[in-house]
Amino acid sequence: MRRVWWLALVAGMGWAAGRAWPESPALPPAVARGAALYQRDCAACHGVAGSGAPGAPALDGPRLARDYPSRQALARFIAENMPASAPGTLSPTMAEDLARYLRRLNPAQGAPSQL
Repeated sequence: MRRVWWLALVAGMGWAAGRAWPESPALPPAVARGAALYQRDCAACHGVAGSGAPGAPALDGPRLARDYPSRQALARFIAENMPASAPGTLSPTMAEDLARYLRRLNPAQGAPSQL
């Protein structure tokens, strides 16, 4: 009996070794689109990770949550004011996708149910 248990354990380890670790879940499509837009249109001023730069505020901290308590308010601000070099050029969908991504950068606001 002991030998059968040992063989089952070894066989199971061999099977598990051949399997890849599960990948982390993919971002929701709107968040993924927002991440791409952020890198294209926002990162040059706000930093690659949203930590801010001279003349551009951080987007990964409590200030964003305080100033824009809802995703809709943030999307409205983005649509009307960003990018700073060409305000109002983002479509409402683009602004909404960016707002969803930015809320993901802010753990207090980025719960999946709030995205």
